Amino acid sequence: MGGYKKRICLLPVDQLAKLPTAIQDIDLQEFLKSTSNYFNKKRSYLTANGRMAIAGVLKTLELTSNDEVFITTTFEYPNISSCVTCTVFNFCKPSRILTENTKAIFIIHEFGVPHPKTFELIDLGKKRNIPVIEDCAHTINSYFEDGQKVGSVGDWTIVSFPKIFPVYHGGLLVGNNKVSGIPAIHSNEILNQTKIVNGLWQAISEITEKRAAFFNLFKRLLTGSKYEFIVFSSDKIMPWFFPLKSPEPAKLMKALRENNIECGLWHGTNIIVLPLHQYLTKDKIVRVCSVLTQHIIINQL
Repeated sequence: MGGYKKRICLLPVDQLAKLPTAIQDIDLQEFLKSTSNYFNKKRSYLTANGRMAIAGVLKTLELTSNDEVFITTTFEYPNISSCVTCTVFNFCKPSRILTENTKAIFIIHEFGVPHPKTFELIDLGKKRNIPVIEDCAHTINSYFEDGQKVGSVGDWTIVSFPKIFPVYHGGLLVGNNKVSGIPAIHSNEILNQTKIVNGLWQAISEITEKRAAFFNLFKRLLTGSKYEFIVFSSDKIMPWFFPLKSPEPAKLMKALRENNIECGLWHGTNIIVLPLHQYLTKDKIVRVCSVLTQHIIINQL
């Protein structure tokens, strides 16, 4: 194995240097208005990253150390990203169960797949008079079965630019209420990368189609192999990574990285996440699957 020199990156930021140098200027307030409208909300706040967006809403809720945020994900794997839990810890206690101390419900639409109990949790939030936060870091263009957009049905929406667009920084907190916990962004770097996001947001349908096509190509090439992968329909979904199960994830990740293919281990599982962003090509997906197939043959899995 080995011999490949050009890196296949996990996130799209490696394309940043290839973007046109002349990025169209934007009216920041118009951008914020358009993104709030996109999620059917009244207000949108630019943040340095997704963590700052989470911190902004939690600070606004005026939580105490005895309060809890119930965190739930689409597939309910055992661990949660430290970006979420560490941010919550700064304000109160993260929890995987609902208790009498729950003061907010935090829904993570994992891998871009809508959480199956979103509407039940929204109803529960209304009954208990607590807000529902939709974490849309993995997608901004997935839809529920009834046609409503992910991120448009909760009280608050979290967006992380680098997980979707070819930038290093930036995020959004979107909601109907005013917040006081988000500092104004004056960094030229973040503002310039927001310009890139603004231009690319207009092509979100095309981005979604590319990601869905690559997801389906992975499924087609790996069906019949000894690999298991998380199966879900790409219809109405902008998928994030391609999640592959491995009996020996450390060995497989080593093989992928030796072939300059970036990958990651999904929090506390045997799931390896593979690149799936919009700047890939069919040839690159074939290359990744070739390495996976060779690994099976060599290790007789």
